[in-house]
Amino acid sequence: MPKQILQCSVFYLFDEENNSVLLGYKKRGFGKNQFNGYGGKFDASVDKTIRDTAIRELEEESGIRVQNLWCCGMIEFEFDEHVEAKILQVFVYKSNDGKNYQGTLVETDEMRPAWYKLQDIPYENMWKDDTYWFPHLFEHKQTDLPTIFKAYFRFSDFSTILHHKMETKFVPEQALLDYI
Repeated sequence: MPKQILQCSVFYLFDEENNSVLLGYKKRGFGKNQFNGYGGKFDASVDKTIRDTAIRELEEESGIRVQNLWCCGMIEFEFDEHVEAKILQVFVYKSNDGKNYQGTLVETDEMRPAWYKLQDIPYENMWKDDTYWFPHLFEHKQTDLPTIFKAYFRFSDFSTILHHKMETKFVPEQALLDYI
């Protein structure tokens, strides 16, 4: 029987002027004690699209709201059955408007925000797969023909990658759904 797919989003805010990215230190739940982007599960009762999920989760977890964001990739995570029964299909969103957000950036009960220079990203305190795909976020510029990536990671547990594959293409964002 095929595994169910759980759609999720993750969002990264870049400040191009300062060459930095906003990460959140996860204080509870899935990914606890690691740095990550802001995101979560699609909720059909409040989200019309997975983009809505990215906007909502960012605001819930950080206190800020961003409208100028775009999807730059999709990652599927599969774990051994005893770890997670569903395949997590994560749509990766980003914005380069690091100075143009609404609200006040705050620590919440779930995430503690921290800005990192791109050369200082704490990969040692992030998911093991991040070293494979995270650098592709920096290639994606909204003004150019964007780099869209698609990746798959199979984990035996939360830290051991058994298999992975990744590909990138230069396609318009609206073609992402056809690509994936």
